[in-house]
Amino acid sequence: MSLARQLAPGWRLSMRHRYLEAPAGQRTELTSLEFNFIKIFAMTEMGEAVSRKQIVQSFGEDYLSYDQNRLDTMVRRLRKKIDSQMGIKLPLNTERVRGFSFGDILIIDP
Repeated sequence: MSLARQLAPGWRLSMRHRYLEAPAGQRTELTSLEFNFIKIFAMTEMGEAVSRKQIVQSFGEDYLSYDQNRLDTMVRRLRKKIDSQMGIKLPLNTERVRGFSFGDILIIDP
């Protein structure tokens, strides 16, 4: 593990290679939609809720015509993917009525 990695714990999102790296160094590649979804949380404060409307709009979609089941399905699949490929739980929290929050440090790597 690199010194930079030891000094900056938390999750990392690679902008260049589009993967998510867990604190222990495991990596998983993300689809374009998953990447855009996780990127939202890297640009907010840890634990800050991001509304479904903000998420859908960041996808370039109209919130009122967007099928919310698509978002729920993507989140469910992403959680399952991280668990099966990395063996750990993604610290993505569902915030009732408010949306979602990321419950750990999330850093963007260029």
